[in-house]
Amino acid sequence: MTNCPNGATDFNQVLLNLFGSNSPELRRNVFYGVCISIRLLLYSLVFYYRGAHYMPIIVGLFAFITASRLLSSISNPGTQWWSKRWQLAISIILLLVCIGVYLQRIDNRAMGIVLFVSLSVGIIESLMISFC
Repeated sequence: MTNCPNGATDFNQVLLNLFGSNSPELRRNVFYGVCISIRLLLYSLVFYYRGAHYMPIIVGLFAFITASRLLSSISNPGTQWWSKRWQLAISIILLLVCIGVYLQRIDNRAMGIVLFVSLSVGIIESLMISFC
């Protein structure tokens, strides 16, 4: 078992419980194999169903919840490698975009674009850091 200084405490514990390890290799495999794949699928579904009247409501609700949680923890950035400030900015932008889409002031493709930009930056950021 490895004590990973760049890992979020909760995520480290999940890895330890599921796999008995939180090694850098496992963290990298989970990130690229599970996290990225699931986000790509979810973001693709948002883009595909962007015309559904409920989509900006659902995505906006998740963006609001995420922004609220990040606002309460932004003063304690912790030790994880990803940027809480970047995620907060994306959540706020996404919430505003969803409101604009709901009010029919912004093209509904913008929801997917914001999500894919967030994912792309996360992947680029992950290539520049160590997973542990």
